[in-house]
Amino acid sequence: METLDEFLIYAHGAREVSLIIANSADSFDALRHTLGEKGFCMLTSPFEYDQEKCARTAYILTEEDEKDLYDFVLQYPTGQIDISNLERGNIVTIPEYDSSTTLLLVTSAKIAASEERGFNFRELVGLTQRI
Repeated sequence: METLDEFLIYAHGAREVSLIIANSADSFDALRHTLGEKGFCMLTSPFEYDQEKCARTAYILTEEDEKDLYDFVLQYPTGQIDISNLERGNIVTIPEYDSSTTLLLVTSAKIAASEERGFNFRELVGLTQRI
């Protein structure tokens, strides 16, 4: 896939979370802005998700929400997501694959750091594009 728009066409309706890796902080900021203009909800945690409001969702990897987001990406292809967090409670949801696009947006540095902590998102995602 050569363009972001083409990537988003293929990512729509995918049964796995799709990954976009930004090569730099500037590229990350530009992607965030572009995805926001395209109607994506920018979230850091699956506990922020509202299926009614966000058919197009881009999760931004943060160390604070890394474990919950990892569990979300791991469970997404199963058809039911059930995550428990002592501070935030429980979330149980069923992905609407046919009508949604779900992305994970990271920088090269953040995904490398996450992998060092044992959270290998690249093993769990579907489509991947480096920008």
